Amino acid sequence: MSDEIAKNTAPNASAVDLLKFIFQNSDIFIYVENSVLFHVFSNCGDIVMMIHVNNIDIWYKVSGQGYPIVLLHGNGQDHHFFRKLKRKLSESYTVYAPDSRDHGKSGRVKYLDYMSNMNDIAEFIKVLDIKSPILYGFSDGGIVGLLLAIHHPHLLRKLIISGANTNPDGLRRVPFAFIKLAYLLTSSIKFQMMLTQPNITDEELNSIVTPTLVLAGLRDVIRTEHTLEIAKNIPGCELKLLRGEGHESYISKTDKIYSLIVSFIEKGGHCAPQDCGGKRYFEGMGY
Repeated sequence: MSDEIAKNTAPNASAVDLLKFIFQNSDIFIYVENSVLFHVFSNCGDIVMMIHVNNIDIWYKVSGQGYPIVLLHGNGQDHHFFRKLKRKLSESYTVYAPDSRDHGKSGRVKYLDYMSNMNDIAEFIKVLDIKSPILYGFSDGGIVGLLLAIHHPHLLRKLIISGANTNPDGLRRVPFAFIKLAYLLTSSIKFQMMLTQPNITDEELNSIVTPTLVLAGLRDVIRTEHTLEIAKNIPGCELKLLRGEGHESYISKTDKIYSLIVSFIEKGGHCAPQDCGGKRYFEGMGY
């Protein structure tokens, strides 16, 4: 028996390690009835899976090993948006990157709403028994993150959101007009959702007890005043507004988002309001 075989068949090797070793050179689906999971093992080392939750099939990737982090992409995207970030985070964390409903390979629907997306991810976390994960949500993923913190206050250890809004008025006028025109031309349910949702109140933000970091570029499609209001209404929230950055430039083009996430994660313990002090920063400089 080779050293590699011995390593992957040792008594302390996990079932996933063993299956991944056996099928690492093939695209093989494995149906596990009790967990309602399909497993696909890719050649790049990521594990691609599908889970049926909340009456929808959710596809996702898992990579790395360590404390769990869930990454939620934005409208019109899928888990590939986080390819660069996922690669760096997976060096130290177990990273879960699902495709939201009607995105990527996940199940299709006739109508989209943020509450259904939130219920999908809540069930995703519970069924997979992901213990107190950190969640980073970009854009629509950030909206879902806020809803999770509101409706499942003890589900997450920490929450990081960027480029999120709590109602359609949070969008700048030009992006909103573009979305409206795009909907008129395409009748896309993805554009329709952004025109009418979300509708998160200040009182709901006030109820959040999860330590939260709010991020946005100063050139974001979300109005800066709106981002400030979100941060003001979340107890103990930290806010960082990034100079020269747009909606996703600091995520897709640089490693800046990785540094911001890890810095917030590594702050010790539960960040109570009196500990955080509602700190707000422009690129780390108080104002």
